[in-house]
Amino acid sequence: MSYTPKNLGHVVMRVRDIDRSLDFYTRVMGLTIMERSASGTVFMSADTEKSHELAIRAIGIDANGPDHSVVGQAHMAWQMGSFEDLQELYFRLKENDVRIILFVVLNKGYNLTDEIKDKIKKTIRANASPRHVPSKIISILEIPKTKNGKLVELAVKQSIEGGTIKNLEALANPDSLKQFKNIKELYE
Repeated sequence: MSYTPKNLGHVVMRVRDIDRSLDFYTRVMGLTIMERSASGTVFMSADTEKSHELAIRAIGIDANGPDHSVVGQAHMAWQMGSFEDLQELYFRLKENDVRIILFVVLNKGYNLTDEIKDKIKKTIRANASPRHVPSKIISILEIPKTKNGKLVELAVKQSIEGGTIKNLEALANPDSLKQFKNIKELYE
């Protein structure tokens, strides 16, 4: 192949509730509605110099929900202009009930009790802000890391979502990813 794409042009998503989705992508994410088609598709963009980067189309309130065991979109990522912009988006997501999960490894002999969870939350609230407090705190046995000691958040996300994890050979502890499959607390 003698060429490679320069950018992703756009993503089209099917949604249950167009109004709820529009509220999220415009008010929370800050996208601009660029156009509405006669068929009901709404085109939005973070960069108003482009026609759109995201299009959403309602398929009905009774449509089946996401199924992590089938092929399909797992997530999308947006490039931010600065770390401050990223922080602001994080705060907007948090304020709008987008869940932030904290995984913790406890010292041997300790269990993650409600008392310990409350202490962690109070510490985060006091030393960061109320907006940094996670919605869930879940105990794990080991943090997955590369052989160089770097954390592997993407592999954890892929493991949770049932995706294929690439570069397992680069992990110092690949078996640690097994603990993230079917964690009941994530779906409560």
